[in-house]
Amino acid sequence: MQEIKLYNNTETILFDDSIGFNGKKKHAYWRLDPEDLKKDGTPKKKRIVGVTTILNVINKPALIPWAVGETIKYLREHLDRIEDDPAQLLADAKQEAERIKQEAADIGQEVHNWIEQHTKGLAPEMPEDENVKRGVISFLEWEAENKVEYLESEKVVYSKKYNFVGRLDIIAKIKGKIYMLDLKTGNAIWKEHHAQTAAYLKADMEERGTKYEGRIILRISKETEEEYIKKVQDKVWFQKDPGKYPYKVFEAIYLDKDDSKVYEDFEAFKSALNIYRWQK
Repeated sequence: MQEIKLYNNTETILFDDSIGFNGKKKHAYWRLDPEDLKKDGTPKKKRIVGVTTILNVINKPALIPWAVGETIKYLREHLDRIEDDPAQLLADAKQEAERIKQEAADIGQEVHNWIEQHTKGLAPEMPEDENVKRGVISFLEWEAENKVEYLESEKVVYSKKYNFVGRLDIIAKIKGKIYMLDLKTGNAIWKEHHAQTAAYLKADMEERGTKYEGRIILRISKETEEEYIKKVQDKVWFQKDPGKYPYKVFEAIYLDKDDSKVYEDFEAFKSALNIYRWQK
């Protein structure tokens, strides 16, 4: 159990990432409550909900039609198996979307892991896989162009006011100004990512008064260029203009083009927090 001290050592957060009975890693936070003591005089620990758990209340409608589409596609391509073992065919088709999602995540996850080690000063070796290497090189080019200086990595943040916890990826100085950086592996940035980063930023500002210039999402593609082209080649926009949305293995997305954006995103997060607690 990791012990994290915050708010000038007045708050103690406990983090448990041990392996549970189901063989999966736990990811749980507790707060030691100095106002609620056990009989022996030590503070009781109370579970705190994490930002990503809170945002799970937001519906993700795009995932369902995609998964259905992959299931249908698998069945169409393997209809010759239907007479031999229809039950197994259906079972395999049901798992196809999850298999694709996991396989596609490998490239992005390797780039993500390399960047994470790099920002911690661990000097990772250049990857051998060409797709992963391309992502790393794109990141390093962005880093050099923007004169990035890393200040903190994997910082736990806790809001006493709203009682939520999270772990932000990177705090960095870019061209002399402080930004919060968040690594995302995926083919798009979703609205919940805006709310998630706003929650991290506001919690850190509450604790330490950090003056941020804004938030940047470092998006890493989880598919190769060939896979991307294959996916979009039937789209109307691609038929008209193939260069409209070019493939990018890495891109830095600045979220705060105006001062009101982080406020709006945090208001959305608070709405999700209220719904989460109402459901509970």
